Amino acid sequence: IGSAWCVYLGFVIYCFTIARTCLDAEYQTNLGYLGLLLAITVRPPLGWDGELIGGLQTLTTKVGSRILEFAGYLHFREGNVLEFPGKRFLVEEACSGVQSFFAVLFLAALIICGYRRRWLHGTLVLLSAAGFAGFMNVVRICTISVAWADFDYDLSTGWQHDTLGYITLG
Repeated sequence: IGSAWCVYLGFVIYCFTIARTCLDAEYQTNLGYLGLLLAITVRPPLGWDGELIGGLQTLTTKVGSRILEFAGYLHFREGNVLEFPGKRFLVEEACSGVQSFFAVLFLAALIICGYRRRWLHGTLVLLSAAGFAGFMNVVRICTISVAWADFDYDLSTGWQHDTLGYITLG
């Protein structure tokens, strides 16, 4: 086929197979869970990562807008833009959770490998990590919007935006 993606996927499967044949004597299980660290680095084919990014942007914008609407904050949502009196916020890829989504998934994979979790528990940890990443980014969007609406303080750029991201990730 000549596809670098297929070669890398084959490499990940090969490493997973090798890890499954090795025994972790302390926990009496195989080391297959270590294949997860490589598996989460595989980039999806056919532009599916772009679809994920777009989906995360739309989802976090919709949920954030509904929460702000429920809390009584006057705003207008058009696509991935939240518009307040005097300010427009574009929910970009970074704010929609793409970076933090993959960071949280990686941390979840480290937890799974560090605590040597089995596949069922590991799957639940990864799914909950994805849920927490979504929740975290909705909190970021709502915090930025409330800071602007209530205090005229812009948290959408600069070190304030980065600090808010690190705090919610923590």
